[in-house]
Amino acid sequence: MDRQMLCKAVVVSLLLLFAAIPAIAKSPITEDEKAEMVEAARQAFMEMVTLWRDEKYAQLYEYGTLRSQQRLSREDFEKRMRKAKKRLECCWATVQDVQGTYKSDSEVYFKAKMGYRPPDVVNPHKKANDQVSDEAGFEHETFYLVFQDSRWRVNLYRILEKSGE
Repeated sequence: MDRQMLCKAVVVSLLLLFAAIPAIAKSPITEDEKAEMVEAARQAFMEMVTLWRDEKYAQLYEYGTLRSQQRLSREDFEKRMRKAKKRLECCWATVQDVQGTYKSDSEVYFKAKMGYRPPDVVNPHKKANDQVSDEAGFEHETFYLVFQDSRWRVNLYRILEKSGE
């Protein structure tokens, strides 16, 4: 009887130990690691903004969250973006005051001041000069990026919404 109780105690102890290993093995993320993560997400965000501004919607689609890509085809996204009521402004007015906030290992929020123009106003970026249109309007926006499938991504419906679609 004592031997049987001892075996049960050893088995229970081992089970508890194995259950605790993942919690022990994962050390908390440091502030430097958080900053590196936010910077990597910021670089991806800026690439998305550049593609959006340059109206390269097929390439921008690749930065969409997997869920938004499942619900929205590339062709439909491109078509809707081309018909949208707002475009991103050129040059220094495209995006300003970008601030990233770490939420988790796979989630970062960005607040930014975005410059928009109506679609009928020519994009000065395409004319090889650095003038911002007189129609520029600025809005403070928040974008939620998630790390999925080895890439930082944004909900494509958020881009459509901000484009006035």
